[in-house]
Amino acid sequence: MQVTSLVISIGIVLYGKKYGYLVKLDPCFFQVHQGLRVTVISTSADKKQEAIERFGVDSFLISREPEQMQATKSTLDGIIDTVSAVHLLMPLLSLLKTNGKLVLVGLLEKPLDLLAFPLIMGRKLVAGSGIAVIN
Repeated sequence: MQVTSLVISIGIVLYGKKYGYLVKLDPCFFQVHQGLRVTVISTSADKKQEAIERFGVDSFLISREPEQMQATKSTLDGIIDTVSAVHLLMPLLSLLKTNGKLVLVGLLEKPLDLLAFPLIMGRKLVAGSGIAVIN
């Protein structure tokens, strides 16, 4: 079997002023990378129109909507989490496919509440990077 195209689906978790992470990315970023499907994940629909119209993201997920979270379960290859406030990671991990990766770039003030079993059984990875700090 020959693979003719590769589609990679990523999510970007945004919270409040952290929407600047998208602004730092050139709008062409989402259009130039053929096969890259981008989903913005937010707690509210406040920035939905801008995310879709200005940045051309493929979809917008409201994390406080259980139906949307369930419909998106196991669909993302990776998630970039920009949130620096305390928040639940397990719902985000449920959005990842097997071998999916959650990369934290928001600096949390408190320890993570993370269960090992879903990580191990889902072969999921949680990593961090300080590279995305915005002044």
